[in-house]
Amino acid sequence: MKFIKFLSLLIFTLSLSNFKSQGVNFDGEAYKSIPDFEDQALGFSSLPKKLSLREYAPSVMAQKGNSCVGFALAYSALSIMHNYKLGIKSSSFKDFLPFDPYFIYSVSHFKTKNKDCLKGTNMEHSIRDLKDYGCKRYFIFPILNCNKTAKNNHLSLSKPYRINGYSKFSESVMRDQKMLITKTKDAISSGRPVVIGVKSTNSMYNKGFNDGTVSSNGLWIPGKYEKNLGGHAVTIIGFDDDKFGGSVEIMNSWGENYGDDGFMWVKYSDLTKILIKAFVMEIDDYKGWVEGYGCKYGNCFNDYGQNHYKNREGSKTIEEGVFEQGLENGPFIMVKSDYAIIMQFKNGKLHGKGYAYSQKEEKLYSLKYKNGIAKKHDELGFNPETISSTDEEYDTFIEERIGEAYKSNINADEEIYKIVEKQLKK
Repeated sequence: MKFIKFLSLLIFTLSLSNFKSQGVNFDGEAYKSIPDFEDQALGFSSLPKKLSLREYAPSVMAQKGNSCVGFALAYSALSIMHNYKLGIKSSSFKDFLPFDPYFIYSVSHFKTKNKDCLKGTNMEHSIRDLKDYGCKRYFIFPILNCNKTAKNNHLSLSKPYRINGYSKFSESVMRDQKMLITKTKDAISSGRPVVIGVKSTNSMYNKGFNDGTVSSNGLWIPGKYEKNLGGHAVTIIGFDDDKFGGSVEIMNSWGENYGDDGFMWVKYSDLTKILIKAFVMEIDDYKGWVEGYGCKYGNCFNDYGQNHYKNREGSKTIEEGVFEQGLENGPFIMVKSDYAIIMQFKNGKLHGKGYAYSQKEEKLYSLKYKNGIAKKHDELGFNPETISSTDEEYDTFIEERIGEAYKSNINADEEIYKIVEKQLKK
């Protein structure tokens, strides 16, 4: 999406100006206790020579602060796994239904009461938190990050997406190139990206920036005089035996202006030199036939759930959020191929501030409802008495998510309200 590209460029520039350890810590003893990854015993010759999960990935974003673990585990890997299960490839669905990379930090502080945002995050502990607490969607209100500790009621937004298990690549596998690539291929061939912790070095910059060697083709070429700048977490999402003599495809979190549209390629022979840890997650299947309709995940009657339905235009819509007695009641996302609606509901009726994004126009429209009735704007926007502290917090939430530059601040006119209400009709 246009606003994601702009925000990524801005943060990418700031990130490179302060490039160092990207915020990952490791716990060797905890790593040893994780079960080893069991492949499907297909054998090296039975695995494909080339495969990529990029078509299931959301747009690459640039991490803020030391948040690479959240991006690698949640935004990249978990989003891809769920999109793969549902066959979601449309950018509208992928970009409005990714998982929140910052939620992991909020959960960590919920447990430890530690609010030091400069400290890195432990990969072993974070993947365990995904099993215990899950992860909320990026566009589900409220903002939860390292500055805002998750509360018990927030965890209801994430618990349907708890992973059901995870495993690791053993030290011996990570040092044996053939075993490493075989197990990596096996995981990716079944829709499971491999989340890795690597040594970050000065040559991992874009070419032309300091000692960087990564050009627009995405290939990382280790430099002669490498400096270990600390740890970094990224996600292997593909492989190709012929590309650059055999390479893995990696989704990074430095924005779309990095490497190959945000992705990098690392030769098989170089991967073993930088690899520190490697994890594979498991998730539940969706309910029923994935192309069908109805409640697909969670509880769509009295909790948080994901519901698929066909609106009156005949278009498939995915809605998810908080339900109470079968009615929408709380924060919600509703996505179809040409529109995404980020709204709040009360007793099944639109209530409060919200936004509609037109994929075709690449415009964001601000909305306001009260008990299901649209509150029209005056020339200067909303009347002062209609703005509540919750509305202001919701605006902050949207700005945090898409960036001020592309919060187009266009007040919805009557035509947009009609479009929104048409999209919502089941």
